[in-house]
Amino acid sequence: LISDLTPRIPINEHGCQAWKLAVASQISTRIVTGSSHIPKMMAVTVRWKAIALAVLSLLCLVGMVLYYYPVLPPLRSTFGRRLRMNEDSYKELEQQIDYLQALMKSNERRSLDTLERLRMQNAETRKKLEVQREIVKDLERRNRQLIEKMTNLESGGLRKRDSDVRLAPKIGPDTVRTLNIQQHSEFEVIPFVTFIKNKLYQLESGMVNKPETSPIADRKKEINQVMGTALDILNKNNEGKKYTEYDLAQGYTRNDKTMGTQYELYFETKGERHMYQHIQLFRPFAPIQQVQVQVFDKRNEWINLIVPLSGRVDTFKMFMEMFVETCVRADQRVFLTIVYFGEEGKAETKEILEKAATENHFSHYKFIPRSDQFSRGVGLLAGAEDWDQGNTLLFFCDVDITFEASFLDRCRLNTAPG
Repeated sequence: LISDLTPRIPINEHGCQAWKLAVASQISTRIVTGSSHIPKMMAVTVRWKAIALAVLSLLCLVGMVLYYYPVLPPLRSTFGRRLRMNEDSYKELEQQIDYLQALMKSNERRSLDTLERLRMQNAETRKKLEVQREIVKDLERRNRQLIEKMTNLESGGLRKRDSDVRLAPKIGPDTVRTLNIQQHSEFEVIPFVTFIKNKLYQLESGMVNKPETSPIADRKKEINQVMGTALDILNKNNEGKKYTEYDLAQGYTRNDKTMGTQYELYFETKGERHMYQHIQLFRPFAPIQQVQVQVFDKRNEWINLIVPLSGRVDTFKMFMEMFVETCVRADQRVFLTIVYFGEEGKAETKEILEKAATENHFSHYKFIPRSDQFSRGVGLLAGAEDWDQGNTLLFFCDVDITFEASFLDRCRLNTAPG
């Protein structure tokens, strides 16, 4: 402004005042004319400030990114791993919930099945209890009848019937023996039925049905009566241990329709091994009567077991295992005779026999070698002729036969040495 006014206004004493006025006037004019540019300048200033602030914020953000960039990947991986772990945990939790639900259903089914089974058992138990009550009532009724009969007997009401029973003919061994004499051929022989406490072994059914049956109805009642009579006879004068039905070793019965029913029972002697009480009973279509009481001593009765053999080493090895268990350890009264034909397998067979004898301290055996061709009849005859120790039972056996110690006792009870 001054430079604009200076060339046009001379500077002197009088002109200084004029210069000042001119300057002031020019300034005021310029101020007035330049007032319209003030808003524009303020807008430009604000815009530049905003731009500077945005640039500064951007620089701060870039600095922060550059500062935290090394830390971001571990954070991302940790967050992802935790997220996957949470997903796996959620899936595992769902699997556990499904397993627990299935387990609960299974336990519920099992509990229902157990409850149903217990209900059925309870119903069966109630039925059995009712049957037992009926049996008890029947026994009480029979007991009352028996007491009434005893009362009548004591008062003389049954004297006549008692005398009739006493007049019944006495049955002896000769009467029973006639059952075997009257037959004229083997087809007329009446077969025996073997029985024990709760089993029957009969041949009447042939090969159609099983030979082993359980006695029922009148047959069961008959066996119980016979065993009760035999036990009364044995325990009558016995001051030691009483005999029971569990002491029955074997029983035989057969029925002759013209005479009656024959019974033979073998009881193991109390306190003595291999001794038996033999009782014969006969029911002549009347009350059972005692026939004979005998004692069979089988303690020193040996069996000579003769086995013809040729080869079959493996089978003989199994036979020796059975023989040691049954005859050597359990029975201890069996002599073994091996008649061997040929040379093949001879050494192995003899070695097996000697090894079993050494291990079990068994010396009652004999090995008879033969060089001729195998013949079962020749072998059995050779074994029987070789025996020179008196009368004994001969058991002709094959190498593939198995048996138990009770079979040997039945052999002794139903055969005679010779």
